[in-house]
Amino acid sequence: MATSTVARGMIAAAARHGISARCARPIRDNHGYFVRGAPPPPGIHLVRGQPLPRGYYGERLEPRALSRLPVYPGYEWRRMGGDIVLIAVGTGIVYEILDGVLY
Repeated sequence: MATSTVARGMIAAAARHGISARCARPIRDNHGYFVRGAPPPPGIHLVRGQPLPRGYYGERLEPRALSRLPVYPGYEWRRMGGDIVLIAVGTGIVYEILDGVLY
């Protein structure tokens, strides 16, 4: 499935605004609030700009962890193994993947 123009725009906006850089420090400074999630099932691969795989939604972060991350209306942070992922609520499109931040 080809990446849509909207998804490409979201990815470009994420890069311009440095979401990964903006989130890394609060996660590192508040490590005790962030707990690893269960690893994704075998064969599940997350791709920026693509929807979450059918039937897999990751796990919600606890409120005290969420309070340390920026809020983006219409998006939700989820944990997936050692990663934190920002997804669009209505479509499930992956907006940002913070690879391996939950060590």
